[in-house]
Amino acid sequence: MSSQVLIDSGTSFLILPPQLIVALERKLSHVKVIKQGQAFYFPCGEDDLLTYPSITYYTKGLAFNVTARSYLYLSSAIEVDNKYYCLPGIISTQLVPLHILGDSFFRESFVTFSKRNQTMGIYV
Repeated sequence: MSSQVLIDSGTSFLILPPQLIVALERKLSHVKVIKQGQAFYFPCGEDDLLTYPSITYYTKGLAFNVTARSYLYLSSAIEVDNKYYCLPGIISTQLVPLHILGDSFFRESFVTFSKRNQTMGIYV
């Protein structure tokens, strides 16, 4: 799927178009999710993390992977029946027709910004 991407250091989440969220939901249909209030928590034990898909972005022949270890907030873990569940760092919006890559993207990359040169570097 080809689309525009905005990298935003002031955004906490991956903000994805609805069609990508639907595709992710299909891939995660095997996952038992816990709902508490308005939040959905996903299993996030070490074995669970291995079953989640990565989200890969390609640009100029380079691939940037966002793994479950990055898009699940492990620090938000709650324990239910001796199993850990975490909040996802992914949301959807129909307001903007692009991907916004926030903190969940930066976790596995080193990103530099040069205001003077109006450039950005991504190192993985």
